[in-house]
Amino acid sequence: MPRFPAITPAAAVAFVLLILTGIALRVSFSEPFKGVGFDEGYYARYVDQVSRQGWWNYPALVQGYLNEQKDSANGLPTPTRVTLVLGASAWHLVFGTTALESVRAVSCTASILTLLAATVFVWRVRTVGFALAFLALFTFSPTQLYMAHRALADSFMCLVVLIALWSLWEILARSPRLWIWRMVFGLSLVLIVLTKENAAFPYLGIVALVAAARWFKFGRVDTPLVLVTVLAPLLGVLVICLCAGGWSTLVDVYTLDVAKTYGTPYALAAEDGPWFRYIVDHLLANPIVVMLAIGGALYLTREEKPGLYLLIFVVASYLPMCNVPHGMNLRYGTIWDVPLTYLALLPIFRWAQWPGIESLRRLLLIVILSAVALSEIQNYVAIFVDNAIYDPVTAYLMQALKMITARPQ
Repeated sequence: MPRFPAITPAAAVAFVLLILTGIALRVSFSEPFKGVGFDEGYYARYVDQVSRQGWWNYPALVQGYLNEQKDSANGLPTPTRVTLVLGASAWHLVFGTTALESVRAVSCTASILTLLAATVFVWRVRTVGFALAFLALFTFSPTQLYMAHRALADSFMCLVVLIALWSLWEILARSPRLWIWRMVFGLSLVLIVLTKENAAFPYLGIVALVAAARWFKFGRVDTPLVLVTVLAPLLGVLVICLCAGGWSTLVDVYTLDVAKTYGTPYALAAEDGPWFRYIVDHLLANPIVVMLAIGGALYLTREEKPGLYLLIFVVASYLPMCNVPHGMNLRYGTIWDVPLTYLALLPIFRWAQWPGIESLRRLLLIVILSAVALSEIQNYVAIFVDNAIYDPVTAYLMQALKMITARPQ
């Protein structure tokens, strides 16, 4: 498999340039949609109320949500997405930005940290050259750029899921700093629960990895790992209970949220579909990477442990997620962006072996990566810049790509 030299000035410069480009694309607000989305408006309200009344009055915020939700015909974003609300509140108090700007800043920061953490994770499990190739594609990921510009919880969810996957890999591989990785893994599981109510799906993927570790020889599962995997999410649930003001209130929040979602016209019209809905949406948003990732999955062998590891997570989390009626959205699938990009590189690196001369191999690799990255940025512009899409549901994606002529209402 062709690789860049371990450490060279050229590779270092490429890393820096790509990281700066990725940060610039995520910070700049190039999308013409400048309005306040439905979810964004509620997050801003939650941040404003918590900042004024104090974090210790969080149960009052949850009770206010319950009172409003009971009288609303639509499902409202729940304030139990604690990490986003409290993180944006802290940003608001420290930097003095508006509540909405603070939520967007937290989402953007999470996207940037995902870019950096994912690159380092890939370097840890493969090589510097593979990590540089990963960075070249992930920098221009349409869904990652989109999430960086929106005040939504999904960007932070993508980050904490990545941290959980990375720390679990280090634990299974018996990293020398094992106790630190166990702490990071436990904290990431707590944050997953505190970030969004669909935490059960990535958690099931992580449990599947722990269960499959021995069979696929990812590493050794010991008692401390099992305890952390089981107890950390329970700690997260306990924290949410404290924020909500009690277990019964938390149950009321989720019960009402599910009931209202099934009656929300937008959810009925735009967030339902067959089990392959997420595959279709990802193909629309980032077709080349997804097709390459499917090919990469077919290349996998027992020796390609990182790829198998990430594929198991995708499959184990995908299966329950694709069976949620009126609750499917490309935003929720951004937790698979890192695995898909990784898998997409496997056929690219295999193709780059064809020339017999090392310099030609490297040139072919660069040409292929550049072409794929160009396709990503073109799709991002076509969907989110030229068509100002706020919510990337299937019909809007198809309209943006001129597959249908009229945008559904």
